Amino acid sequence: FHSSQLTGLLSWCPESLPAPSVYSAATEQSLAATAGPQEIECLAAVAFAPKQPLQLVKVKVAAPQAGEVRIKTVAVALCHTDAYTLEGSDPEGLFPCILGHEAAGIVESVGPGVTEFKVGDHVIPCYQAYCGKCQFCLRPGINLCTSVRAFTGKGVMKADGKPRYTYEGKPIYHFMGTSSFSEYSVLHAESLAKIRQDAPLDKVCLLGCGISTGWGAVWNNAKVERGARAVVFGMGAVGLSVVEGLKLELAKKWGATHTIDPRELPEGTNVTQRIVEMTEFGADYTFECTGNTVSVVLGVAAAGQEIATRPFQLSKPQVPMLVDQYMAGNLKIDEYAQGPWVLDDDEAVTAVSQEARQDLLGNALTFYSSKGKVCQLVGAQARKVGRFSAKPGSQICGLRYTGSQLCGVDTMPVDRSQKGVVASISGWCGTSVDGAEFQLRDGSTLRYGGAGGTSVGPWVLDADERLIFAEQERSESFLGNSLVLMTSKGRVISMRGTSAAETVHFAVASGVAQIDRLRFEGSRLVDVESPPADQELASANFRMDTPNWSRTSDAAKAMVRGLLQVSPDKRMCMADCLRCPWIAGGMMDSPKDAQDVSFFVRKGSKPEAIAKAADMAAEAHDESVMAEQAATTASASRIGAVRLILGRADSAVDQVQLQFRSRPEPVSYGGAGGNSVGPWALQPSEFIIGVLQEQREPPNCYLGNLLAFFTSLGGVITVAGESAFIPASAQSPGR
Repeated sequence: FHSSQLTGLLSWCPESLPAPSVYSAATEQSLAATAGPQEIECLAAVAFAPKQPLQLVKVKVAAPQAGEVRIKTVAVALCHTDAYTLEGSDPEGLFPCILGHEAAGIVESVGPGVTEFKVGDHVIPCYQAYCGKCQFCLRPGINLCTSVRAFTGKGVMKADGKPRYTYEGKPIYHFMGTSSFSEYSVLHAESLAKIRQDAPLDKVCLLGCGISTGWGAVWNNAKVERGARAVVFGMGAVGLSVVEGLKLELAKKWGATHTIDPRELPEGTNVTQRIVEMTEFGADYTFECTGNTVSVVLGVAAAGQEIATRPFQLSKPQVPMLVDQYMAGNLKIDEYAQGPWVLDDDEAVTAVSQEARQDLLGNALTFYSSKGKVCQLVGAQARKVGRFSAKPGSQICGLRYTGSQLCGVDTMPVDRSQKGVVASISGWCGTSVDGAEFQLRDGSTLRYGGAGGTSVGPWVLDADERLIFAEQERSESFLGNSLVLMTSKGRVISMRGTSAAETVHFAVASGVAQIDRLRFEGSRLVDVESPPADQELASANFRMDTPNWSRTSDAAKAMVRGLLQVSPDKRMCMADCLRCPWIAGGMMDSPKDAQDVSFFVRKGSKPEAIAKAADMAAEAHDESVMAEQAATTASASRIGAVRLILGRADSAVDQVQLQFRSRPEPVSYGGAGGNSVGPWALQPSEFIIGVLQEQREPPNCYLGNLLAFFTSLGGVITVAGESAFIPASAQSPGR
């Protein structure tokens, strides 16, 4: 994340990073191996500078000194304060640092003089320390311990005035005395609360900040009495925990008796007026939990009364009590989270989309898996869009709705006949999509919604035409604002209510053509183009396993090297192969001790001739190699023309640029204003099969609000302006 904007992904490579650790009882047993005074090397997400994405690097964590404890972080949540500091807004923010303060972990080792904790204890870091001895800790109602504050504010430890983290020999500062975005952290003993062993650490970590802040505001600060009227502004985690702390009767899920959405108030009525109407004389207590710098205060305070604003609402001794309340079922924690979504062992996250906003983590985050699973984290203000695609080799045979929300698609494999299961599609639209109907080739009918509104369609599909993609702009009524379907032949079937955002879709036949050009009229996307057949590329992989290659006859080696124009005294590498006239580009160089190259060949070339020639040479000169399946194999597959997509955007999309694999000159659309976004790299086997544009007025304004590119591997690459209605997207390499 760059501030609140999702700008990219950290991808996991087994060769360079250890597998993500899973908490279990074995975790505590393994601590003995690292316990002691030695330095530890571990992964940490480091903020090297404000307004820059966190970098996942290996840092060194020193042993705890006097009065310090080193813990293994088991679970950590992301708080707005972390993003606030990363964006450079925190006056105490120091860089480089390790952020994070809403965590739970296990004590790995303790420094001299520490008697409160031992190895294996379960703990929650507390950014507001508690020593129990200073003048503030001894006074009830004040949570401003002075024992270590002068040091935590400077990002160092009290024992020697230095941080315990280093990266490449340079110090990395602590953050809020916790620094939980690290696999191991060193804290002052005053900044840790010991909790019971049976509490799930991935849940109670939320008590380190957000939930405890809301409860503490009710219990410790306001001391709300039974029967009082309270108003809570902002329904994030803190606001929800305030509502729960008030312990109202469960008229709603979280305990609120009434809710107000400012967007739904009559014209000329504001929130203050509505609250006064509901309470007659205003509220007895108000809690401002939006995080904005301007708050609304209702009512008139009596003489001498003060308005409490200090955010540190809960002290270390109360954290174990909150854990006990949760374990007894009296405190909600599980309900604050959406999910979890459990991925199979062989299932990977392949794409992520975000509906962005100016703070937090946006209105919505959606994760797409390699098995077609869609995991959506959706805020109350999200403009909801659902996208579902069939995997290669399958087709959509039905839609799945939960109420008005498209929540998935039913798919089935494509058989040898290549026929599509859906014969025709019809719909009915008014302000929303009222209904949709699929006529299947077996004579049956699938009906979704009702038949109100104006009839649209029918769209009759060819016998070999299959549904491969479905998108819904969601709303709370009927079947959403729009339903867009794409077919394997590039047809776009669009059902749109009058409330739908203004978008256009373009697609090409799946597996037959690909998009490498866009055509605009002013800012309006009006068409897409595919590359000429003679400009398309194929990929070839030429592999010689080292043991077999060493036994291959000199004549066979000479034949292969001659075809690739590789000198006999050089190891086979991409630079040498590129001298061959029919090789257009390379994907990788061969490893030092292997003979393995992958390259692009111009359409019409026959890379399989390499294998055939090598086999003939081997058969004539070394039959033992042929008996071992030969040393050389080659394969060819079609690849994408576009290798990279870049963009520039501000309030709208200012520019989009496509870079190609076989041509050095990129193609650019629009101007050069706005902020740079991307680049997004496409895999060699991935090509663009669809494009969506959210248009805007006036029609000559930039390139619209949004451009989204759909790829043959199910990816969505989105260049979006701040005015875009559909979420911005980012994708991971290797999908």
